[in-house]
Amino acid sequence: MSMTSSADPRSPFWTKPAFHLLLIALVGLAAYSNSFQVPFILDDEGSITANHVIKNLESFLSGAGYSYNPRRFVGYLTVALNYRFGALDVTDYHVVNLVIHVLAAWLVYALARLTLQTPFFRAEGTVDYPGTKETKETKETEVTEVTEATEATEIAEQAGVGSQPYPGVLPKPAVAAFIPLCAALFFIAHPVQTQAVTYIIQRLASLATMFFLLSIVCYAWARLTQEREGKLFSAKIILLNLLALAAAGCAMKTKEISFTLPFVIVLYEFFFFKMTARKKLMFLLPVALTVLIVPLSLIGTDQPLGELLSDITEKTRVDSNIPRLHYLFTQFPVIVTYLRLIFLPVNQNLDYDFPVYRSFLNAPVLLSFLLLAALFGLALFLSYRSREGAARRAENPQVARLLRLIAFGLLWFFITISVESSVIPIVDVIFEHRLYLPSAGLFIALAAVMALLLRNARPQLTASLAAAAVLILTGTTFARNAVWGSELTLWTDVVQHSPNKARPHYNLALALNKLDRIDEAWDHAEIAARITPEEANPHNLIGSILGRKGMYDQAIDALTEAVRLAPELADAHINLGDAYRLKGLTKQAMEQYLIALKLTPTDADIYNKMGATYSVEKNMEKAVVFYQCAASLNPSRPEYRFNLERAQLACPPAAQ
Repeated sequence: MSMTSSADPRSPFWTKPAFHLLLIALVGLAAYSNSFQVPFILDDEGSITANHVIKNLESFLSGAGYSYNPRRFVGYLTVALNYRFGALDVTDYHVVNLVIHVLAAWLVYALARLTLQTPFFRAEGTVDYPGTKETKETKETEVTEVTEATEATEIAEQAGVGSQPYPGVLPKPAVAAFIPLCAALFFIAHPVQTQAVTYIIQRLASLATMFFLLSIVCYAWARLTQEREGKLFSAKIILLNLLALAAAGCAMKTKEISFTLPFVIVLYEFFFFKMTARKKLMFLLPVALTVLIVPLSLIGTDQPLGELLSDITEKTRVDSNIPRLHYLFTQFPVIVTYLRLIFLPVNQNLDYDFPVYRSFLNAPVLLSFLLLAALFGLALFLSYRSREGAARRAENPQVARLLRLIAFGLLWFFITISVESSVIPIVDVIFEHRLYLPSAGLFIALAAVMALLLRNARPQLTASLAAAAVLILTGTTFARNAVWGSELTLWTDVVQHSPNKARPHYNLALALNKLDRIDEAWDHAEIAARITPEEANPHNLIGSILGRKGMYDQAIDALTEAVRLAPELADAHINLGDAYRLKGLTKQAMEQYLIALKLTPTDADIYNKMGATYSVEKNMEKAVVFYQCAASLNPSRPEYRFNLERAQLACPPAAQ
């Protein structure tokens, strides 16, 4: 089976896969054209801007990178490469993220296209195949006949002539051919994907999905090659299987959600291919063994799995301990929210204020469970209806093929969502980028539903409806990316959607503080501190703002509280030292700087502040020593060199 089109060369260009791939890329570029200047936010600080591991590629490749995060080595390798060639130029990171998104969409297209060429879709009305043996010549004859019939029907439809169903394929070949393109366009244009694409470090989700899809595409291509060639092994088959295994390994070393890959491949094999159980086991065993990669990567890790899967760093998250059962109850309405976002992508939010449910009998939990159970039951029912006996009894056996594809997409969703939405407690119970991988199967299912509903419609109507949907989704994604345009617009939007959650107010206060809108920043920092009085970061920010306003006594009170709540927070000690120094209490200031220096011994700014403290005391000899340390640790900061030279000039001649 070829990945290229076998369509008549006389057919219009818009029917060719090359045009489809170009269209998918152009839609992606249009949807994300205003995202290239979106700044680093949240986890981007700890993972990129303040992450010294990714800033030395040679050290990263020599072992430091793997030691830093062996579970996500491949993902952080791409970040290290980004830094190597573009430092902290945010545009470069967004370009890479968009390229990954386009490649993932192309793979959705390829997977759907290959699936429509599997034995299940070529069969003569049967689905569960009898144990008869087909010759290579029989298969080639069947494929030739189907291809010729497809081409003839497409030409007739393009000429405006009606077509009739024929054995072995879907009733409307033009509608069936539109499934891969429709699924890929939905995938790339949908606004729910913005968090996985525009939020830079969440490329771990999109990159893992890309490798996940690549692995399945290579596996499907290898199996189709076996069917076409009529033999179990050839150089091409071996190469494709090796690529499938390599992609699986890369996926699992990018993000733990890829743990579900072997299960999806097993499902794919049993849904769409025919082979004896013994031969199936032989081909599935290498893929099944990749399931060990993620568990082995966790060996020796002291953190709980939920913290390892978490999306927000310790510095910016509100920590909590959610019992497994409560987390599971909460995930039922969370998954329903994900489904709602697919069908109605409104009120998107970077940081949801989602309640934790502690009883299965809570109305949202129970109703969500019933809805999900019904959807899962529907997938099983559609799978059964597409079986051989049910297909023969159906009024139109060819519809069984679409039912099987819909069932596969739904089961893909449930399998892939299970890692982050089951019994492994994650601090943040909901994040939109967790829908990126599950949505791939869901969009294939939605495209199949459209093909089923419109199987008797004219191709022009089908294309018009799909185009309208894609245009609306693309425009919505563009608008959503405008919200991400700056920290101020993003966190203002989050505060509007989550007004009773501390973290959005805190991050909005940070954004306002950077813009010197300190009174507004103070207001939001106060709200954050009031909502979560046990969190140190809001108190630290309040103290910093008060210090900027010259209210040193109040600043010292707020910063002392921050230090009490989080003695390990170096920034709080630094800010408290600044408040003491500016008030003239140099001894107390030096005590705080020394504590901060023990916590972050390579921070050049602390040495500079200690030099400034000795300058206040007129102890220029010691000031020179600390200014020299600051200048040597960070020679790119000209103010450190300026302070050093000024201190040297003020030194007594004997000291120099």
